[in-house]
Amino acid sequence: FTPLFHACSASPAAAPLPPALVSARDATAILLSSLVSRASGRRVALRLQRAAPVPIKALNPVYNDDFQPERDVDPDRDRAALRHLKRQTKKEHKGAVRELRKDGAFLAAERAREKGERDEYLEGRGKRAVAIMQEQEHLWKEQKKVKRDSAKLL
Repeated sequence: FTPLFHACSASPAAAPLPPALVSARDATAILLSSLVSRASGRRVALRLQRAAPVPIKALNPVYNDDFQPERDVDPDRDRAALRHLKRQTKKEHKGAVRELRKDGAFLAAERAREKGERDEYLEGRGKRAVAIMQEQEHLWKEQKKVKRDSAKLL
């Protein structure tokens, strides 16, 4: 504001003014210069606005010596009983799910064991059949060789 006012008051008027307006202009310039000088005297340098630090509230905890986690302290007995039943139902549901998971794992292991036994039995049967066939082929080849050798001798 102050530099702008000084720049305007220092510049000469672009067009000549009538005598009545010249006196009004001079009075206005004097008034503005006094207001500007008073305002510039009251100006204070800017500084960062800083709020005072708020201390953290320190509360001493209240300890209940006879605290029992199973006991509900709700004064409404019906609501407390309902909450207790819901908790018990949830606990039993989790136990049932756990048991079903264990049963499923046991059954899967049992099925795998039975499949392994069956595969082992079938593999043994197959090996025995292959061994019998190899033995028969070996005997057949030996008989064929013996026949051929005996035919050569005759």
